[in-house]
Amino acid sequence: MHYNLVAENPESTVVAEYQSAFSRERTYKSEAALEKAFIEQLQTQAYEYYRGKLLDFKKINCNLKR
Repeated sequence: MHYNLVAENPESTVVAEYQSAFSRERTYKSEAALEKAFIEQLQTQAYEYYRGKLLDFKKINCNLKR
């Protein structure tokens, strides 16, 4: 549970209680787990994960954002 200070004066204090949408990791993640999370984040931003060989530059260029 988190609290934000909304208003404060000598006679009273008002705080807001909220649930954070994000949680802090308490352990280290492997490089594979970090890479997977990064790819998922990019996919939510309309990028596609290209699983083929990186020799087909036409397909790569079509996937780039301009």
